[in-house]
Amino acid sequence: MRKTWQTGPNTGLWISFGPILPLVVAFAIHLLMVGHDEPGGGFIAGLLIAGAIALLAVADPEYQTRMTKPEALIGGGLLLAAVMGIAPLVVGKALLEALKHTFDLGPIGSFKLSSILLFDIGVAMVVVGLADAVMDRIRAALR
Repeated sequence: MRKTWQTGPNTGLWISFGPILPLVVAFAIHLLMVGHDEPGGGFIAGLLIAGAIALLAVADPEYQTRMTKPEALIGGGLLLAAVMGIAPLVVGKALLEALKHTFDLGPIGSFKLSSILLFDIGVAMVVVGLADAVMDRIRAALR
């Protein structure tokens, strides 16, 4: 016997999950930013955002969580991670070695940009894209 996919939003889940979603995304961004110095990183941040996407899909199966095609997100993430992994070879450093640059922002301080952060962003994009693709396939199979 085939289970039917719930149609329409689950109001209880929307009400309970609505306030939590921004906190989950903010925490994921925090983990992404501190991942190269402390536990966390792109994979964990991507998993948190993927969990939020899954909860949105459960709360409302018709809700479109995709901002873009998941294949584009996966491909862009793989490309970004690969470029950031290979970039140190161009300047004579080892594969996957960190490149850092500090930008002076005048009176508000400075901003340190690392190739590790960009690599982690690429990994997070791949994880979120895969989760979105899986949720899309599950949604399509259950209709």
